[in-house]
Amino acid sequence: MADSPAEEARPWGLVGFHFTLSHGIGPDRHLRASCRCCGRRVVFDPSPWMAQQLGGLALQSFEARLRCACGVRCASLEIWSGPAPVTGPDWSIYAFR
Repeated sequence: MADSPAEEARPWGLVGFHFTLSHGIGPDRHLRASCRCCGRRVVFDPSPWMAQQLGGLALQSFEARLRCACGVRCASLEIWSGPAPVTGPDWSIYAFR
């Protein structure tokens, strides 16, 4: 059964595969953080970590540093295709420490 055109138009997301923070940054891709508890998903800006020269670390090493507005201290980071949508900052999932 073929996917519907709406499903084909959705951007892809990558997790696992030992991607680093740097892999998620570029004109053709961006990072999103996803809460494992409430399902909230937001575009995530890794620039503070990149400024600290942490781009070579695995995405999974940053997941314990994320907190969601629902109170969970762990979210997953995903690489999504295309440039990040132009929206105002969404701090519902944020980095701490």
